[in-house]
Amino acid sequence: MQINYAISFQQKIPDFAKKKELMKDIAEKLYNDIRRNLRESRTPEGGPIAALRPSTVKKKIEAGYSHPNTPLMASKILYNAIKYKATASYGAVWIIGRGKPPRDKLALDHEKIGFNWKTKTKRAFFGMSSKTRIWIRFRIQRWFKQKINNPVLYKTSIWRS
Repeated sequence: MQINYAISFQQKIPDFAKKKELMKDIAEKLYNDIRRNLRESRTPEGGPIAALRPSTVKKKIEAGYSHPNTPLMASKILYNAIKYKATASYGAVWIIGRGKPPRDKLALDHEKIGFNWKTKTKRAFFGMSSKTRIWIRFRIQRWFKQKINNPVLYKTSIWRS
């Protein structure tokens, strides 16, 4: 005697697998914050970046730079070297290492040791503020709530003969 049966059921399950939009939002937020820090000459927490010396500003004006008074923005090479990427598993912001000296190493010098070996003036711009950390935390919480409140309907069948 042979027994045939089929079971079909459907279930709503939150879909936590599709995180790319969340990662993109977070990476984009960091990317925009870092670029704004450079444009507005400020640190990640909002304080001012050390101003340029008058002699440096004078040299930049003579050289014809478009932003002679703004530290780290004279030719916008460093500004344009900031990139971001988001996948389903991570979001990242980085400075590409092009140019001479490489822009990523130049940024690190400004951040950690100060670019000018005489004055050791540090100009930190690359980082995450406490406001951005809070924004990210709430964005992740909102994403989880959306996934829980809008579950995906899965239909499953089991058939055996």
